[in-house]
Amino acid sequence: MPDLWRKLGGWILLLAILGGGYALLHLVVLAPDPIEVRVEEVHRGVVERIVTNTRAGSIQSRLRSKVSTDRAARIVEILHREGARVEISDPIVKLDDATAQAALRVAQQDLEHAKQLEEQARVSRADAQREFDRYEELHRKNTVSQSEMDRATTRLELARTALKVASSVTGQRTARLAQARLDVEKMILRAPFAGVLTEVFLEVGEWAIPGKPILELIDPGSLDVRAELDEIDTEEIQTGLPVRIQLDPFPGQLFDGTITRVAPYVSEARDQNRTVEIEVRFTSEISSLPLKAGMSADIEVILEQKPESTLRVSTLAIMEGNRVLVVRDGKASLTTIETGLRNWEFTEVTAGLSEGDRVIVSLDRKDVTDGAQVTIVPQPER
Repeated sequence: MPDLWRKLGGWILLLAILGGGYALLHLVVLAPDPIEVRVEEVHRGVVERIVTNTRAGSIQSRLRSKVSTDRAARIVEILHREGARVEISDPIVKLDDATAQAALRVAQQDLEHAKQLEEQARVSRADAQREFDRYEELHRKNTVSQSEMDRATTRLELARTALKVASSVTGQRTARLAQARLDVEKMILRAPFAGVLTEVFLEVGEWAIPGKPILELIDPGSLDVRAELDEIDTEEIQTGLPVRIQLDPFPGQLFDGTITRVAPYVSEARDQNRTVEIEVRFTSEISSLPLKAGMSADIEVILEQKPESTLRVSTLAIMEGNRVLVVRDGKASLTTIETGLRNWEFTEVTAGLSEGDRVIVSLDRKDVTDGAQVTIVPQPER
C-alpha cells in the first residue's frame, strides 16, 4: 500500500508540475498582446457651447456702391480701372457733356437778358417814383388836378409791379443757370467714398442709362463677415455675441468678432436647410491683412463659456451613458462621469474624473473594453 501511494504521489507531483508549467506558459507566452490605445489627459481649460455656420460665409464690405448716372449720356472716358484706389469725390467717369454745355450757355444768356430787363424796370420805377413825388408836392399846393395825381400814382404802381416781375424772372433764370451748371457737373461721376474699384460694367462709347451700374466701388476698410446659421439656432442668436472667425487664406489663424446684425427673417432659398443670415464685425486688428471682399470665412458663435479653471475631457472619449475608459495599472477601467457644458472638442467634467487621469480616445477597436490590457501610444501630430 505504501508503494502504491508513493507511486500515485509521484504522478500527482508530475501532473502538478506540468499544470503549473502550462499555466505559466499561458500567462507568459500565450497571453494576448496589450492593445495599443491613444489617450488624452483630463486637464483644465475653457469649455464653450458654440454654433457654426451651415455653409461657408464670405467677407463683404459695409460700404459697397454700384455707381450709375441719373441721366442718359455716352461714356467718353473711364478715368480708373479695376483695382485702382480712389479718394472721396475723385472723378472716375466722364460722360458726353455737349448737350449740357449748350444748355449752360443758353441759361447764361437768358440770365444776362433778364438782368438787363430788371435794370430797365428799376430805372423806370425810379423815374415813376420821382414823378409821383413831384406831383404829390404840387397836389398839396393845388397846382395839379386830382386826375393828374391819380395818373402819377398808377404809373408808380405799374413800375413797381414791372420791377417785381423782372426780379422774379431774374431769380428763375439764376436758378436755371445753377441747374445747368449742376447738369454739367453731373457729366463727371465722382467717387461717393474712398475705396477700390472692383468691376467696370460699361466701356467708353457705350451709353450710360439712369439706374444701370457703370462700375462698382467698395471700401476695403469696412469689411464684415456674412454667414448663415441653421434656423434651429436662431432663438439663442443675438447681436453682441462673441464670434471666432477663420479665413481660408490664413489657415491656423483665428480672428475675433461680434455679431452686429441678425436678419429678421428665415431664408427659404434652400427648402431642406432654412437659414438665418448674420453679420459679424471684426474686433481683431485686420488693417495689415490683404483681405478682399468675397473671401470665404467660417465662424463659431460662442453662446456660453466656462473659464480656464474648468475641468474638461476630450469629447471623443465619452461613450453612451456618459462613460469613459480610464487607463489604470495598464488596464482600461470603465468609469461613469457627470458632465456639464460640452462641444465637439471638450466636455466639462463635474464628477467622476480627476485632473491628470488618462482617458482612452481611440474607441474604434471593439476589443478596447473594460479590463482590457492596454499600452499607450503617442497621439499623432495635428
